[in-house]
Parts: sequence; C-alpha cells; structure tokens
Amino acid sequence: MLLPRLEVRVTRTWYEWLSGFDRDARVVCMNHGYAALDDEAAGLKLAPEDEDNRYQLQLYDHVAGAIDWIGADAVEVSLGRGGGAAYIVRRYRPRSLVGVDVTARAVTFCRRQYALPGLRFTRGEAECLPFAGGSFDVVLNIEASVYYRAEQRFLGEVMRVLKPDGFFLCADMRRYEEIDAWRAGLAKTGFRLVSEEDITASVVRALALDAERRRRLIEEYVPRVLRPAYRAFAGSKGAGLARGSPSTGERVYLSFVLRRPRDAPGAGCSGGGDVADSTAGRLRWDEATPGPCAS
Repeated sequence: MLLPRLEVRVTRTWYEWLSGFDRDARVVCMNHGYAALDDEAAGLKLAPEDEDNRYQLQLYDHVAGAIDWIGADAVEVSLGRGGGAAYIVRRYRPRSLVGVDVTARAVTFCRRQYALPGLRFTRGEAECLPFAGGSFDVVLNIEASVYYRAEQRFLGEVMRVLKPDGFFLCADMRRYEEIDAWRAGLAKTGFRLVSEEDITASVVRALALDAERRRRLIEEYVPRVLRPAYRAFAGSKGAGLARGSPSTGERVYLSFVLRRPRDAPGAGCSGGGDVADSTAGRLRWDEATPGPCAS
C-alpha cells in the first residue's frame, strides 16, 4: 500500500507518462472501472474503438445516468485522458462540457484527440477552479479527489461554481476509517444529498476483468523500476478495496449524487436538470460555506 503523499506523486507522474508515450490513445480513461454484478445485465453498446476502455466508461455511465444532461452546462474536474468527457457529450448531450485538468500534457492530448461540438478543455487546479461563480449545472468528479492535497477547498469550489439546484456527481474511494470524515466534509460544504451508493463490489469485479489489459499497458509503458508503484496505482491487486464487509485499512468505493441548495450563499441564476429515479430530499445538510477562490 502506497503512502498518501507517494500516491499523489505517482498519480501525477502516471498521467504525464501516458500523455507522453500513449500516442496511439489506447488509454482514454484512468479510473478503476465498473462492472455489473449480474452476469446477464446488458453492457453498454460501445463503438469498437471504445472497447478497450469499456469498464472505465461503464463507471462514467453509472454515475452520469442519475440525471438529465440535455441542455446543461457542465464541467469535469480532473478529466485525465478525456475519454469520459467525450463519452458523456456523445451519449447524454449536454449543451456544453468543459474538461479541467492540472496536467498540461493531458489537456494538450484532449484538445488533439477530441473534436466534438460543445466540448472544450482547459488547464486548472481542482482547489481553485478558473470559472466565475454559478457557471455550471453539473460538476463531475470521478476517482480524483482522493488524491487532492486540499479536498475541502475543492468542495468549496464545487459549491461556488454550481448554479442553484445544480448537481455534483462524484465517485471515489476512501479507506473504511475515513468514510465518516468524507461525508462530514460534504455536509460542511452545504450540499443536499440526493443519493449515495456503495459500488465497491462492482469496481472490484471490473478490476478483475480488466487486469490483463492493465498488466500489458504497464509492461509496455513503465520502466521496470517503477512498475510495482504503478501496479498499485492501477489496481492490479485490487486497489486495496474491500471484499465483503470492510475493515480498517480497506477501501470503500462510493458514488454520490449531490445538489446545491437554491438558498446556498452566493447562489446565482437557476439551472440543472431533473434527477432520474432518485431519492431527492432524503437528507438535507446544513452549514454551507463559500469556496476559497471565489471572486
């Protein structure tokens, strides 16, 4: 298991390696993936060129399918290789989607790789987003905040850039003993919880089904001395995720649908779509706080 600071360094270095060496764009998503537990469940219908990234796109689809994106202005924070953002634009048809990443090479790759109406890319820090307040109906964050140095600042930024009633869709993992603090951080920021789902078992299954492809990529791209660290990052041994009831030190993978309350401080004009089959209003959190970079 990597130490937290080393995980952050390995993650950013891994992005840089792929952006520099994966010129054939074989890796367009970098999350652990999602696979339904029911063997008879229908998989996504994907174009042949997307099949190598099937499980990663299935995670995007699982998270994004909770809301209606049509006509929405959206941003994905920490977009990685951009495949998820491009998939959402093609499938869910938001009016616009901006992909943000701290890594310059990743942004350059995405601008070269994807040419879709309404989709653009820019460089920026998750903890200080380069947008005016109340800019977006949807903020998306997939398997990234676990590596942020200042997660609470990021959450404040999400609240700031969302329109009233806007959605924050996130999926990520934490160690079992960190889950309560994670929920408390979301509550402190002022989001209203629409739904929370434990998808650990589906992520573990995706990692197992995708293990051989990941192994081949690491063997091809990563110098031998660095391979153990990258295998850990890529989830080659299950990413430390719990199998069954979690215990201290094991990771749990959760998917959230959250919403900015209309009466949150600094709210601008209204926006956002309708929740599909959600439990809206199940829980209301208080004590909204403004983002640290608000202007």
